[in-house]
Amino acid sequence: MNKQKGLIISIIIVTILAICYGIYIYDKNNIQPAQLATTNTPNLNKCFENSKYFAIQKNSNLDAGSDILVKFKTDENEKFECSYTVGTNDFEVKNEYAEYFMLFTNNFLVLDSGTGPDRGLKIYDLNSRKKVYEDLYKKPVVAEADVLTYWNPTTLPVTPENCPEASSYISDGFDAIIHTKVSLDLTTLIKKDLAESQCIATQ
Repeated sequence: MNKQKGLIISIIIVTILAICYGIYIYDKNNIQPAQLATTNTPNLNKCFENSKYFAIQKNSNLDAGSDILVKFKTDENEKFECSYTVGTNDFEVKNEYAEYFMLFTNNFLVLDSGTGPDRGLKIYDLNSRKKVYEDLYKKPVVAEADVLTYWNPTTLPVTPENCPEASSYISDGFDAIIHTKVSLDLTTLIKKDLAESQCIATQ
């Protein structure tokens, strides 16, 4: 009788342990992955501001580029949450060709565009809320009030005189392009050649 009683108790204990193990496995397989997915999901928003504007860059989690949302400050100390929530007075630039925020200067928004080594420059007038200028560029881009300065690719022929490094670039599997330094007056959209050039390797 004592043996039977001991056997019954052993069966009950084993059954309880099996049920507990089953609950643990269910919890591990059904709850933990969801918690990990939530914890490891990156914040895709990046925010930038100056005294007049606040920009939220919402990076795409599927494609290159981002949507840009600009909020207009009523006071230079006004604060906004870094949350991509479109308000009635906001200006939204939807991603077209892999755009990213570059800078604010005065009343202009400057974006970088592209996925390769050849980069595009897109400029929006925040007073008119319209795109006013596009060009190709090479860094650095320097902004001083309403004037941008940057390196602009040209179609000038590459020669040993203007590009002594060309043969080295080509032997390494690259092409060579002559870039000129230019300035852009954002108020008139007049671009001036600053009479400086450099030879740059490109893919």
